[in-house]
Amino acid sequence: MTEYRVRPIETEDVPFLWEMLYASLHTQAGDEPLKPEIVYSSELSKYVEGWGRAGDFGYIAVDTLGRRLGSITLRLYDEQNAGYGYVNAATPEMGMAVIEEARGKGLGLF
Repeated sequence: MTEYRVRPIETEDVPFLWEMLYASLHTQAGDEPLKPEIVYSSELSKYVEGWGRAGDFGYIAVDTLGRRLGSITLRLYDEQNAGYGYVNAATPEMGMAVIEEARGKGLGLF
């Protein structure tokens, strides 16, 4: 298991949140990989754009050297800006991802 600690998301983590948004996208086996720019589409950018607004909540997992390994985010939306997992305006959508090198090592169990 990789040694790590978990800390709240800070402003300087926002570029990493874009990377984790891309890492969280699912494609079927054998499909062409998605282009990284897809995270800036209107359907996906809402998950990171303007991070730090009221109701945003999340953590970054970092290793003993401070290298970012993964993220978990919670963000509120309304009916006009509903995301893929929208339930209602009081229930945040959760996103999470781990960098490829840290997968399969127990990090997702935190």
